[in-house]
Amino acid sequence: MQGNTGETAQIVSALSHHFGKLAGVSVTDTEPALRIQCLVAATGPASKMQLGYVSSVAAFSIDGRFIAQWVVADSTVDELAHDITLSVEGGVIESMRRAAQPSCSP
Repeated sequence: MQGNTGETAQIVSALSHHFGKLAGVSVTDTEPALRIQCLVAATGPASKMQLGYVSSVAAFSIDGRFIAQWVVADSTVDELAHDITLSVEGGVIESMRRAAQPSCSP
């Protein structure tokens, strides 16, 4: 994560919360199956009211192989984290779940 310290703590907390609510997903630094990197920026002029947040999100396998990338925007940190979680779940985690399922064919 990159950004100011307060926003970084907020987005890390919100992402941990939203990813932690997914079935079969745990947020950990030890033995991860997937690495998510986010660059988050506040939108709008610095001298005026902030309009929201935008994030570039990339998913990597544990061996560093690039898997996917998204650009996500929303009006609050919590909504941004929710949108990021949905993007990663639908774009990567669901595929990992299906690949881990045993085959039905004999």
